[in-house]
Amino acid sequence: MKQGDDLIAAFDLERYRFIHLIGGGGKTTLMLAMARALAGRGKRVIATTSTRIRRSEGEALEGLLIGPDVGELAERARATLARLNPIVLASRVEDEKLVGFSAGALESFATAGVADTLIVEADGSAGRPLKAHALWEPVIASSADLVVVVVGAWCLGQPLDERTVHRADLLAQRIGCVHGAPLTVRHVAAILFHEEGYLAKVPREADVMLGITSRGGDDGELARELAGADESKRLKRVVRLQPVMADVPG
Repeated sequence: MKQGDDLIAAFDLERYRFIHLIGGGGKTTLMLAMARALAGRGKRVIATTSTRIRRSEGEALEGLLIGPDVGELAERARATLARLNPIVLASRVEDEKLVGFSAGALESFATAGVADTLIVEADGSAGRPLKAHALWEPVIASSADLVVVVVGAWCLGQPLDERTVHRADLLAQRIGCVHGAPLTVRHVAAILFHEEGYLAKVPREADVMLGITSRGGDDGELARELAGADESKRLKRVVRLQPVMADVPG
């Protein structure tokens, strides 16, 4: 996966203050890498979630703050960022998972000006490279200014089932594909641009970028094909991220 300066340049990260990551596996790894890269440029950075991440992942950055009161937690974060940067925020811990915040709470952190950049993992995929979103997800704050959609290229050629797709039955239903059929670029494009697909809840004002993760560097032409399938020109940029481990959660 791209690191440091390359990652900042690839997503033009210094332009944005409120970043959300959605889609397939690799989001948590990408979120933490973005946070470290921006902190390395002197930005005060908070990473958090509107779903759940492993506690061990939250502890991978410089500090972890947990608390249910958004106002109190924001002030604790402000003080902590003066000595530790970047940090992770969570509302509570359940079964060694850090539980995140509602869209409204995320808006509060953003408007409080606690950090220069707030990065949010906004849905889960159980490590699968592809997913279908349930009605309640992704949870994206209305003032998000960048949404990064993550798709794992290693889904190509694999069967459309629960080993490859999070909520496989729902994805098959939405794109009209037979369960178990080998996944192609066409299937990925179908769910990405479907009216109930990846972009359905992305705020209109937010920029959208696509991050393609792969194993060993071969994305099967997925980046080029998805950019070409973007008839509404919603994608500002397509970035190839490689390699990424298949079992990375998120």
